[in-house]
Amino acid sequence: MIEKFDFNRISLGGPVFDIVKLKWLNGEYLRKLSPNEFFSALRTTIFSDAYLQAIAPLVQARMETLSQFGDMTSFFFSDNVLPPDSVWLPNPSKRTRDETLKLVEAQLSILEASEWDALSIDTNLRELCKPVGAFIYSTRDSATQTRRKNAARDYQETFGVSLNQLFPSDELIQNHEAVLRIKYQSDDKAKEVTSLVRELVAYGSTHISWSVKENFMLLRAILTGSTTSPPLVESLVVFGKARSLDRMRRFLEAQKKLRRS
Repeated sequence: MIEKFDFNRISLGGPVFDIVKLKWLNGEYLRKLSPNEFFSALRTTIFSDAYLQAIAPLVQARMETLSQFGDMTSFFFSDNVLPPDSVWLPNPSKRTRDETLKLVEAQLSILEASEWDALSIDTNLRELCKPVGAFIYSTRDSATQTRRKNAARDYQETFGVSLNQLFPSDELIQNHEAVLRIKYQSDDKAKEVTSLVRELVAYGSTHISWSVKENFMLLRAILTGSTTSPPLVESLVVFGKARSLDRMRRFLEAQKKLRRS
């Protein structure tokens, strides 16, 4: 078998995994374990000392009895957490379902690119409450995100302005385009930057910005299924990047299915 194995015959395109079958196979494996082996599997994975030690400090100060630990931390151990509308969409007259789901997509985009430590997560999420960050991540297309990010950075560095604080007039952008044309020695590059800045201004002029509280409360609802929980950012770090992003994707997919039904 080893002699006939050839890496050149391995295809990387379009792998398909039957999740239902994989779960069934995993269930078969678990059921064949002895009670001691099953207990050992739990203690070395979801109930490991390291995981419990990371979770405990997040809830210790909030607890009055040890029995509250399960209720406060259940989302750390659950696979399927889907908050009801009343939790993630508490005021539909102020924020529509579509507007809120667009923010979730922006949160997902910015967290996909984020380092997974408390400072990075907190800083990046707060960027979504500013015009530039909201504009950059209003699309899920990574190439467009990069172009917008680079254009905003170049424009701000060249002219010493903050697009989060003041939107330039169209006349000023046109004047700046002449400067950029000299800087880049390229009409196309100058036009690309100023065109994206104009898009940012148009977006910021019509977009209702989200507060930091609204931003964080929405993500808390998706991650935990509740409006109350241990500190959000620290919980994200402990929960892990892959599981956090997976939960957000599952939420978005569930909302799409509900809309189609």
